[in-house]
Amino acid sequence: MTAASIVRILSLGIGAFTTAVCAATPPVRQLECEATFPRDTSASSLTERYGANHVSSAEIYIGEGMSETGTVLFAPSLDDMVYFLWKDSRHQHTPRVIRIEGRSSHWRTAYGVMVGMDLKSLEQINGRPFVLMGFGWDYSGTVVSWSGGFLETAFSQCRIVARFTPGDNVPSPIWSEWYEQVMGEREFPSSHPAMQYLNPFIHTIALHYY
Repeated sequence: MTAASIVRILSLGIGAFTTAVCAATPPVRQLECEATFPRDTSASSLTERYGANHVSSAEIYIGEGMSETGTVLFAPSLDDMVYFLWKDSRHQHTPRVIRIEGRSSHWRTAYGVMVGMDLKSLEQINGRPFVLMGFGWDYSGTVVSWSGGFLETAFSQCRIVARFTPGDNVPSPIWSEWYEQVMGEREFPSSHPAMQYLNPFIHTIALHYY
């Protein structure tokens, strides 16, 4: 076998390996209000863009036992689903809130914010600590202020809101002691020692349109 033949075989093998890796890599979907879902987005435009089989009307839970009629994109794929609540809910037009949730998702913002990201990583993106609600109630772990950090004005047409959960690890006595310090309908800085110890992860990202 000549040297040229060996090089050719190796090249074909590398090409096949690269193709297999690319095929196994999940798609990354950009989540932005301006570029991805502008103000004139509607259920109809989502249908035109993604296909009728990927768009459905549904009752979407909004908290405190209440639901609202909205639109779901890419159900039932947990890693692709997006929930839409509309300013004009009757005609399902003009986004009010766009939401993704779960432990993982193919969607992420242009600045790398994604579900599954931990609190310390989000602090780095924001450039400083932020403020979030305590755990153990309906709005558990919701960020209520970016404290003047980068994410305060990262988007021009909407604001980003993240919700954290401490996860489902089996609590140890030490874990429970820290958790109890940041429970309830109170605000806590992300720099609080208990928040830093628990280092919860994002389970919901919502874009709230102005």
